[in-house]
Amino acid sequence: MPLTLYEGDGAGVINGQLYVAGGWNGYLPTDTLLLYDPPSNTWTYLPSMPLLSGGGATGVINSQLYVTTPEDGYDGYYNFLDMYDPLSGIWTSLAQSASAHANPAFGVINGLLYVAGGVNGNAVVTNVLEAYNPATNSWTTLAPMKTAVQSPASIALNGKLYVFGGSDGTNNVATVQVYDPYKNKWMILSSSASPGALSGWSGVTVYGLAFVEGDTGLGTTNEYFAFLPSIP
Repeated sequence: MPLTLYEGDGAGVINGQLYVAGGWNGYLPTDTLLLYDPPSNTWTYLPSMPLLSGGGATGVINSQLYVTTPEDGYDGYYNFLDMYDPLSGIWTSLAQSASAHANPAFGVINGLLYVAGGVNGNAVVTNVLEAYNPATNSWTTLAPMKTAVQSPASIALNGKLYVFGGSDGTNNVATVQVYDPYKNKWMILSSSASPGALSGWSGVTVYGLAFVEGDTGLGTTNEYFAFLPSIP
């Protein structure tokens, strides 16, 4: 990458290209939007975000990039949402969520962006789940998580949102939480589904497998999880 980033807003793939928005660089987040093109193995700077942004969530819906901003590096936590249109190269500010979500779980399911947990506007780790609907430019608050966490790994798989580990604000946890949008219900898988209590995770799905990476506090580890196509 052309610059060093940490605690970013996630990434999204549109038409086979990787979009990386925001992220901390030193003492402040950046407002950069980077595009990686695999065939040419090159990075390109795209139009900057409307504000400095870190610790957020990213989702791709209808070939457009949606990015939340809970941190601008100055004071407190926020609940901003912006959308980038690759065709026009324009950022658009959208409806704000009810709660801030710094370093949350997130994923896109059936055209909705789900954002769960993270640190809220009172600097408290929250269990709040919200979903953004681009068709109505509105957020809906849904069933809260079983365990409030920040900095988990999260993926959307088989129509459900999986949340791996994270920190409850004091300790890392080993729980794997699963949200079913159709039932608006959370369940917790056996703690044996996770290799241990980790935070600072990232995750991706490939051929029905969930690959996750996390930090034990003593160093990083790499694990993978394989789930059956359906879970009760």
